[in-house]
Formats: sequence, structure tokens, C-alpha cells
Amino acid sequence: MSSSVITNALTSILTAAVMLALYKMFPPRLQDYRLPPGTDMQALAQKYYKFEFGLNLLYILALVAWMAVAYWVFRAVGEFFASRLGEAEFTLTPLWFVWFFPAFPAAMFLAALVVEPLALRILGDRKAEYDAVQESRFGRLARMTARHFYIGCFLPSLAIAYLFVDTYVIFREGEIVIDPLTRLAARHYMYSDVERILAAPKSVAPNGNVGGEWRFVICFGDGGRWNSKWDPSGAGVAVHKRIAEFVSQKSDVEIETIEVLQRADQ
Repeated sequence: MSSSVITNALTSILTAAVMLALYKMFPPRLQDYRLPPGTDMQALAQKYYKFEFGLNLLYILALVAWMAVAYWVFRAVGEFFASRLGEAEFTLTPLWFVWFFPAFPAAMFLAALVVEPLALRILGDRKAEYDAVQESRFGRLARMTARHFYIGCFLPSLAIAYLFVDTYVIFREGEIVIDPLTRLAARHYMYSDVERILAAPKSVAPNGNVGGEWRFVICFGDGGRWNSKWDPSGAGVAVHKRIAEFVSQKSDVEIETIEVLQRADQ
């Protein structure tokens, strides 16, 4: 059995355990809904089964539609900011598919923004009855937090989009600018700061295995490094080799070709 299958199984079990714990800690308070005495909640749930199925289907369709819209909006914003980075010999910006990451939570929020008012309009005076069904199934806290969950998706989507917009590597005539995903501030280097340029057909992975493709590492005087594996654009070895040759020419530092790139050099 693969590790991914085990991980997924453990995640599902943990999620179910958390939901059960929340249900036990915050049990339904159906008396708040002033339902008629002796109301059969199972029959009531069956009554809203088709409505809930249709609502979920509508939400999925709205989610897909809004995800497409959000993707193109975020991608357009990313390309706009990339175009404002200025002229450079090489500009490395994130791949096209990364914009799906901020688009998904944004689409969750936007889909809920469309579907929830429609559901309220359809339910009308039956909203309290439907809420009682939801609370009887998922518990009080789960139903309460669900109201705010989709709103909470929007801010993370903006944060993720900002991180990708602010991720780039630029090789200009006079400087190198590195702004990785893990840093909020860019690092600026002159070519005189370059101490070593390494090239290796293999590298040592975190697990100790040796393999992979050609890697190029630029080492700076302050201890900083740029490894071609951190290229956000996913450019191939040919582009990375041209970058290394360009930096070598500008810095007068020879490219050192080694057999294996050790962890300390990465």
C-alpha cells in the first residue's frame, strides 16, 4: 500500500473524528427553532433531500464557473505586474497553472455569494425548518461556522495571489533580483557579489538519493544562493544553462562543473 493511500485514509479518519467530536461538544439545539412537538426530523430531512441535492449541484456549477473567471482574473493581474518588472535579459515568473490555487478559494466564496441568496429566496418562511435539519445532521457549531467559512476563503485567496505576484527572479544587465515565494522582500545582488557558479548533472535529494537533472547554482558573497530548481517559471535546462553563462560573463566567474551537487551547495 502506497504512502499516499495511507495518508489519505488517515486524513479521512481524522476529519471524521473531528466532526464527531464537534457534534458531541456542540449538540443540536433544535428547541431554538420552535418546531412543532413530535416533529420527525428524519422525515423532515427526507423532505429537503431533493432541495439540498439541487442546491449542492448548483453550487458545484457556480464554483466551476467562478473558478474559471477567477483564474483568468488572477492570471491577468499576474501578467500585468510581470510586465511592469522592467526589461531584463531573463525574467522568471510563476507558471500559468499556479493561478488555480488562489482561484479556488475565491470561487468558493463567489459561488456561495450567488447560491446562498437564491436558496434563502426559495426557502422563504421554511428557512428555520431547513436550518433545524442541518443542525440535526451536523451539529450546532458546524452549521454556525459553515456560514462564515466561505467568507473566510476570500482573504486567503488574495494572500496566495499576492505571494505569486511577488515571486520572480530577474537577471538584468546590472543586477540580479530574487524574490522567492518564501520571502516578502526581494534580494538585490550586483554581479560583483557572485562568488561561485556551480553546474551538476546530479544532485543529492533531501532523502539522500542521488539523481535528477542538471542544476545550476549561483552562490553570492553573503551566503545567499539561487538554485535553478527554484525557478518559478519551470524553464528547462537549456534556459538555465544560458542564465548561468550570462551570469558567468557578467561576473567574470567561471562555471564549475561538478559530478554531484551536494546538499551544502544547494
